Amino acid sequence: MGRSIVCLVLVSLVACGGPRFLGSRIDRHCDDYRTCRAWTRSQIDRVARVAYPDPKLRDYVTTVLRRVARASGLATPDLTITQGGMYGSSEPNGAIYISRGALALLDSEAELAALLAHELAHVGAGTAARLEEGILPPAWYVWKRDVESIADERAVGFVIAAGYAPQAMLSMLRAFERVSRTDDEHPEPAQRLARVAVIIGERTAGELGRDRYRRHVDGMVLGRDHSEVTGIDGIIVSLAIGVAIEVAHPWPEDESVTAAVVDSAAGDFVISRLIERQIQRIAGHVVIVGTVANPVTRVEQTQLMSRGEALTVELDRWRSFVDGARMVIIRGAGRGQGRDLWLELRGSSATARVGSLIQGIRTASPADRARVEVTRLRFRPAQVAGTYALAAERTCGSLDEELDDVRRVIEVGELIKCASKEP
Repeated sequence: MGRSIVCLVLVSLVACGGPRFLGSRIDRHCDDYRTCRAWTRSQIDRVARVAYPDPKLRDYVTTVLRRVARASGLATPDLTITQGGMYGSSEPNGAIYISRGALALLDSEAELAALLAHELAHVGAGTAARLEEGILPPAWYVWKRDVESIADERAVGFVIAAGYAPQAMLSMLRAFERVSRTDDEHPEPAQRLARVAVIIGERTAGELGRDRYRRHVDGMVLGRDHSEVTGIDGIIVSLAIGVAIEVAHPWPEDESVTAAVVDSAAGDFVISRLIERQIQRIAGHVVIVGTVANPVTRVEQTQLMSRGEALTVELDRWRSFVDGARMVIIRGAGRGQGRDLWLELRGSSATARVGSLIQGIRTASPADRARVEVTRLRFRPAQVAGTYALAAERTCGSLDEELDDVRRVIEVGELIKCASKEP
């Protein structure tokens, strides 16, 4: 029984089914530096990009992705909606990541289809895998801009084949242009839009799906998700895990505690690197305590890899913990299963603080839940006509300039995006 718990909690590299990295068995095709490094990078991306836990929204976006992929003759890749940032991306393993920040930018299902089509075009061309493997031409920036232009061109075709209005490709690009900085890896925005407009030509027929899209993203969290973990009046609350932790005061100035909710596979990785581990069950959760010991040892290199230095390179890039820091990891249970709450304590008396922190762990109460404020996307009819900036101030009570073009003209009664703290 004891050994099975160790395998479950620590994901032992040897005793629990062979060499593993971040919870996954090392790919049998990981037989040289480039392929091993690409596979490792994909595993790190899998756990480092925290998923937004909304199954219904994910199912909806996946349905749109499947529609575009089928119309384009491509397989439907894995999809993850992530918590942070404002982007769409594809990875060497073919997976697509769309952030909820990107979903908040868009205004129709057709625009979502356009974004997914662009990433599908990259997947079909193997762009991310080529970047990861370092197979690049000398004029790298020129090549990358050409790759983006080709992805745009293919995406227009994918959108049309799926039955969506191709003009959505233009409005999707304009939405990202508002919030993105110009860089050397993408075509200049005006030229990019002009080129896509030429490709689209006079074709305007197709579905927009604006109302359907709004129904699915209405209520989505905006900005930082305080339900993941936040500090309120001396209490650390994580609704994602379902726990609250009373923090003893006063807290010395030379000490700090960093809290984050992560995928349990990332938790497994950190747990495997802790020394002086202790495991106990508190308030229905498995709690692991230990001290960070960062350096990758020769033994770990042997267990994790036997084909070059790829995994070591990625391990060195990914880890960011301070040697000697004390870690408290609370494993999610019930609805929070598969996620962990990390607490990293630094400072001269961190070890002494661990005990009082553990004693303060309890199940989050209704009062704790009521105090956690989360900003959500809501659609409301505009109370005045004018620019979006004016309409949002009057209708929503505040203006979030990232949600829409502040200069766009709004009619009375038109649904507009609001950043709302109401449930």
